[in-house]
Amino acid sequence: SEWTRSIETKSLREATHGRDVIGVKHEFFFHGGVPHLTLILELADAAPPQAAQLAAGGAAPTAAGPTSAPVYSVDPERYMDDEQRRFYAKVREWRNQTCRALHWNAYELGRNVDIATLVFKAPKTMAELVALKPFKPDLINRFGLAVLKELEGLQPREPKDRLAGGTPS
Repeated sequence: SEWTRSIETKSLREATHGRDVIGVKHEFFFHGGVPHLTLILELADAAPPQAAQLAAGGAAPTAAGPTSAPVYSVDPERYMDDEQRRFYAKVREWRNQTCRALHWNAYELGRNVDIATLVFKAPKTMAELVALKPFKPDLINRFGLAVLKELEGLQPREPKDRLAGGTPS
């Protein structure tokens, strides 16, 4: 993106530990009369191969390595049917309301890709929720039952690419 291209490459590699940047959000605001710019980078869930070499300032690989980021990490709704999209919106709204009440940023409770994973996997028990690791353990302990309640009635289904008409590769 334009924002990540304007950041010194070595600094970006160090800040992301070699993980791929899959989304960028920026916010400009004033706090105490002082202007601030916040840059929020959404990173792939795991570093690509050779990440340690890149983070250490080594040569970049000639081809991008695979990441463990789900194929639906950029546009989750593209891979959902109508029912999944309703539950996705419902869980996101619960997350946003909860975060507003706590004065948190929404991503602190769960990223959209984490919510999409919950919708695709549709856990029914705390044990299933913990196994998915959508949030930090303390957040699962605090909010897990509420998340499971939001997902009640949803059956697990694999992501489907609606535009391509099949299962994502």
